[in-house]
Amino acid sequence: MSRILTNKKLCEAVEYSRRKLEPFRRQRTSAVKQYVGAHYTDESAPERMPVNFLEMAISVYKRQLAAAAPRVTIQSKSSENRPLALDLEIVMNKVLKEMRFETVLNDWVMDALFSIGIMKVGISPNDETAAELEGMYRDAGSVFAETVDLDDFVVDMTVNKWDQPQYIGNRYQLPYEYVIETDLFGDKTRKLKETIVGTSNEQGDDRINSISIGGDRYQGRDTNRVVEFWDIYLPYERKLVTFQSTDDGGLDDQNIVDEKDWTGPEEGPYHILGYGDVPGNLMPISPIANLIDLNDLSNQMFRKLGRQANRQKTVTVVAGGAEEDGERITRANDGDTIRSDRPEATREARYGGVDQASLAFLIQIKDMFSYLGGNLDTLGGLAKGAETLGQERLLKQASSMKIVDMQERTTSAVKKVMDVIAKYVYYDPIGTYPFSKDVGDTGIKIATDFRPEVREADFIDFDLDIAPYSMQDRSPAERVQSMMEVMQGVILPMAPQMMQMGVKPDMQKFLHYVSKYSNTPELDEILSIMTDEDMAMMQEPGERTRSAPVTTRRYIREGRSGQTRQGRDDDMMRALLGNNSNMSNATGME
Repeated sequence: MSRILTNKKLCEAVEYSRRKLEPFRRQRTSAVKQYVGAHYTDESAPERMPVNFLEMAISVYKRQLAAAAPRVTIQSKSSENRPLALDLEIVMNKVLKEMRFETVLNDWVMDALFSIGIMKVGISPNDETAAELEGMYRDAGSVFAETVDLDDFVVDMTVNKWDQPQYIGNRYQLPYEYVIETDLFGDKTRKLKETIVGTSNEQGDDRINSISIGGDRYQGRDTNRVVEFWDIYLPYERKLVTFQSTDDGGLDDQNIVDEKDWTGPEEGPYHILGYGDVPGNLMPISPIANLIDLNDLSNQMFRKLGRQANRQKTVTVVAGGAEEDGERITRANDGDTIRSDRPEATREARYGGVDQASLAFLIQIKDMFSYLGGNLDTLGGLAKGAETLGQERLLKQASSMKIVDMQERTTSAVKKVMDVIAKYVYYDPIGTYPFSKDVGDTGIKIATDFRPEVREADFIDFDLDIAPYSMQDRSPAERVQSMMEVMQGVILPMAPQMMQMGVKPDMQKFLHYVSKYSNTPELDEILSIMTDEDMAMMQEPGERTRSAPVTTRRYIREGRSGQTRQGRDDDMMRALLGNNSNMSNATGME
């Protein structure tokens, strides 16, 4: 297929899109500066940020979206391929663990919270030296997944759908010695020159790493010799074109070093994660973009209140002629007896101090930040309003459709990436993946290999999915609560039926995990499981095993505003604005 864009037109188009991405890069840099605050480096936030709600929001979002690596499940549409599907499932989860996908996922979500998350998936070179240089987590010829920074990214900005761009790509660096010694690009390798890496993009905006390293170019010839390249993927032509970047980090049609057909999955190498669609526009709006102004305003108000508090003072005011009385009062210690010739001419006066209306406004800003962020207080565990863990979990799940939408978007994007990784693994012509699997219910594991010759079925026969909630945060207490609910609500009521089917609950393992997740190892020592002989001795003749009673539980949430952080804030605002009737509740302890 002939190229839709000539080399010159491609370079011009990339330059155009890079210019259009500049405002998004600048906005992201500004947001990150607020996130790190004023005490990170000299290049971070210009003013102190004593109440960094933005950092709290990011922490809460990350725990809700990417607290753990995804657990892949694979089913087959045909019964004969189900054993192969199970093997692929085991291998995939093993591959994800080995490639430390949890770390990559965390970075991907982090990028999307500030702007847009970009992930590049591909195969490492079969050359051992190349693989070592590509990264410490890669093996030669293995699949890799890595995030691409927005500073080093380009996409066709003339379209409004992510499945429509004519080009998409990223900038990266390779060690100069490696490129030369391996003759990476054949005859064109000799024309390559060392790149001096700067801290600004070709449009002049600061790269994100300028926050930590400042604006100086590093020219350490002996320790940081690199060559910078651009990979540009052309979806319609299914080609990958590689350029050496220009001195300012851009593209030049005279600097093409490689062009080859794309042989990977049809989805291409780049995968996008965004959380806020903008009608008619390609780039999403980030969750943080809607919170920046509130975070800035809250810190302005807090700094103002701090200045007011510093100006607060208590002084002794005296009338003319009573100066000696004032001096004696000032010099006196607590409990002293002093003489006053004109006690009516002296008084204590307070000046300055925190403005109550301003403090009430700050509290309102904090609550509005939580509200617009998707009830962050509830999601972060700062507004407990339920009596049990089960009720609390339901409260969190229902607290915000915003976080539910973000979770669904994350799961959908991860599923697409998992599908691509699975294709690389399944269609690997030479790769053999060792793994172990259970032999029925015997508790025995056997070692085997996922070899190319056994992968005869068409990949389309497999249905890949992400286990629900596998990426979300689950505390040990929540795990115990879930186990107790399943045991009481499902297993015990169905115990007689299960026994008839030859299935029995393993109470010893149940107690083991309860002991583990509740951090009470003593349970393993003080509880033991009776043998059948022990049970027979305790039973009366003819006595039958009675099934556990089925109970009905009703969970009712009772709101206690005075016992929650938000309730105290509401009471405090009323008190500050003139209604002191509930001030006692505002200062109560949880």
